[in-house]
Amino acid sequence: MRVLITTNHLRNFAGSEMVALELIEHFLAHDWVVDVYTHDLGEPMLGEIQKLPSWGRLTLHVADLDEEFAEPYDLIWVQHSILPPGLLRRLEGGGVTAPIVFHHLSSFMDVELPRHAALENQLSAVSMGMSPTTVERLLEFGIVPEKTVVFDNPAPDAFADHTGGPVTGLARLLVVSNHAPEEVRAATSLLEAAGVEVSYLGVDDRPVRITPEVLEGFDAVLTIGKTVQYALSMGIPVYLYDHFGGPGWLTEATIAPAAHDSFSGRRDRRQITANEISEEVLGGFAGALAFATSHRSEHAERWRLSRRIDELRADVRLSSAPRAEVSPADARQLSSLIALHRDLYRLMVKLQSDIAHLQSGPEPG
Repeated sequence: MRVLITTNHLRNFAGSEMVALELIEHFLAHDWVVDVYTHDLGEPMLGEIQKLPSWGRLTLHVADLDEEFAEPYDLIWVQHSILPPGLLRRLEGGGVTAPIVFHHLSSFMDVELPRHAALENQLSAVSMGMSPTTVERLLEFGIVPEKTVVFDNPAPDAFADHTGGPVTGLARLLVVSNHAPEEVRAATSLLEAAGVEVSYLGVDDRPVRITPEVLEGFDAVLTIGKTVQYALSMGIPVYLYDHFGGPGWLTEATIAPAAHDSFSGRRDRRQITANEISEEVLGGFAGALAFATSHRSEHAERWRLSRRIDELRADVRLSSAPRAEVSPADARQLSSLIALHRDLYRLMVKLQSDIAHLQSGPEPG
């Protein structure tokens, strides 16, 4: 079996990059040959990918304009609407029989939304959104309802399968965020004064991949996004809050509306003070722990990655997908849009690097 995974960038432990990494890891573990196409590859993600046991079954293509991707694929998984030039040439020159899955990971970031809805409808077996809100946004862009699927950030099986000792109290809290707001950082001293040890992980603190081994030593997690599924799959209570705000502890009453917006905190954008965060964390822990513990099995199976991928591959829309092909004119439109995206992304990365260099001051001479 062979899969092609495309994504715009693979550099940091964040968002779409983690989704791509977990897909690569999953398919390699199930003996697939994995080809990856991206416009940007760098550390720390490159090192993490290179650690995966691949036995020669993994090939990374970085902005490779000449690779034809002529292999007989069993699945093509597309993030950021990225179709490599070689694949576009195949689509124009006779098409491909492999089902193409378009995966959209945000309801508001332009890079994650359909590049050309009519052509996505033509090419895709399904178009997936990471939450019901994302799927609603896909429909607004013109993706047809019968193509849509909610694929809500399932977690690698290791989280569901992990066994750990029971949590009896709130002694250690982990904050996982790439953009922790000031009120969360200010709440740290208040929580520590109450006897809670607070640790931070993220691009501005300590960028590491979140694994069961990383989470197992903590009694609760303050976070948004994918880390929610990781923690709940392990039965660890989650306080949902970040730069958009959030509802606080996930419980029977708050989990469904929070999940509708991919655990982003955007549904009500409730932003509170450091004092209020500290009071809620301390006062609501027992109820949140009871919820996370009692629903651990349900959450673990709901977000078990292998089960969700098996369900997707068994979807009749994939097995009955017609040959995917485009006209020469459509291939040129897509090629131009994707190249524009690639070049603007590279410009953005260069400008960010230049700004960081200027802010760091002149080198000592």
